[in-house]
Amino acid sequence: MKKLTFIICLILSSTSWAFDYEKAVSQDGLEYIFNLEGKKGLVLCFHGSGGSATGWINQAEKKMYLENLQDNGISFVCPTSKNRKSKRWDTRSIMNNQDVERVDDLLARLGVSPNEKIFLSGHSNGGGFVSFYSILSTRSNKIKGAHYSNASGMTKIIERSVYTTKSLFSYAKCDPILDYRKIEDNIDILKKRLGRKMVDSIVLDRRHRIKNTEHCHKFLDTSKEFLDFFL
Repeated sequence: MKKLTFIICLILSSTSWAFDYEKAVSQDGLEYIFNLEGKKGLVLCFHGSGGSATGWINQAEKKMYLENLQDNGISFVCPTSKNRKSKRWDTRSIMNNQDVERVDDLLARLGVSPNEKIFLSGHSNGGGFVSFYSILSTRSNKIKGAHYSNASGMTKIIERSVYTTKSLFSYAKCDPILDYRKIEDNIDILKKRLGRKMVDSIVLDRRHRIKNTEHCHKFLDTSKEFLDFFL
C-alpha cells in the first residue's frame, strides 16, 4: 500500500498544475485567451490559417509552449483574427490594418500598460502577421522580440529599415507550403542589416506529417529557445 501511495504521489508531483488562463470574447464577438500575471513581459500569440485563439490551448505543443513561458514569468494574450471566412490574419494591408488595430485595442481594454515589454509569436499565417504587427502597432517601440514558426516573416516587411525587431525563426526543410530557402534569405537579410546577435534560427528535424497540403510538422514547443534568446 505504501509503495502504491508513493507511486501516486510521484505521478502527481511530476504533473504541472500551474498552467492557468482565462477565456473571453472581444467586443466584435471573437474569442481570445489570456493570462496577465507575468512580470517579465507579455507574448502575443497569433494562430495560423484556419485557426483561432483556442488552438493555443487545444494543441498539446502550443499549450506546453505557453505553459513554459508562463512558468518563467511571461504573460500571454492569444487573439483570434477578424476574418472568420478564411480564418487568416491580414498580411496585405500596410495602411489601416484592422487586425493590428483590433489587437492594440484588445490590449488597451485588458489594461495592459503602454510600457509593457511585448514579444510576438506566430505560426504560419500568424508568423506573417507578426512582422506586420511589429511595425504597425502603436506599441512598436515596446516590442522586444518576434518568434516566427513556419513563417518567413514577409520579405516586404523584413527588408524595410523600420523593422528592427530581434527575431527567432523555427522551420523545417521538409515544409511543402513554405520554401525554407525563403526563410533563410530573410534571415540573411536581417543578419546583414541588424547584426548576427539580433537573429537566430531553429531548424526542426522532428517530422509530424499531417497532410500533403499542410506543414510537414506541427507547431513544436520551442519555449526554451524563446527564453534563451529573448530573456
